Amino acid sequence: MICQLGADDAAAWRDIRLEMLQTEPLAFGARYQDWHDRPLTDFAGWLDRVHMFGAVESKEILASAGWSAMPEPSEAHRGLIVAVYTRPAWRGQGLIDQLIQAICDHALGKVVQLELAVAARNPAALRAYARSGFKQTGTTPRALCHDGVYVDEITMVRPLDSA
Repeated sequence: MICQLGADDAAAWRDIRLEMLQTEPLAFGARYQDWHDRPLTDFAGWLDRVHMFGAVESKEILASAGWSAMPEPSEAHRGLIVAVYTRPAWRGQGLIDQLIQAICDHALGKVVQLELAVAARNPAALRAYARSGFKQTGTTPRALCHDGVYVDEITMVRPLDSA
């Protein structure tokens, strides 16, 4: 079931957040070592600030994706998609497509477009975002650096209005 996560989901969110950072370190700007010792209240606070959605079964989050509006007033018409991840056993079942659609539905009327950055070395994610209507707008070489490994990111945008 796809649902919006809240502070009450902090323990389950902590589990999948740490898993994503540990198993796919080159896909995220955040690092496992910066999150693994944080108290549960930090994870709950994150869920209060970001519109997080999860594919949930028996209180376990199988996949996640979230969005938040840009913080500056001149950018607040833009939303940024974050923390997109599917546990390996659940990949290929369309959960990300469902989560992205839930985000688009939730963001409609709040922002005019959603944006994201995805590792260029992640063709499955690129295909999933393209299926959901995102178009590539650019590439940022060496956008991330994890332990001396550089990762190029592709930026993508999906308009939510008719423009």
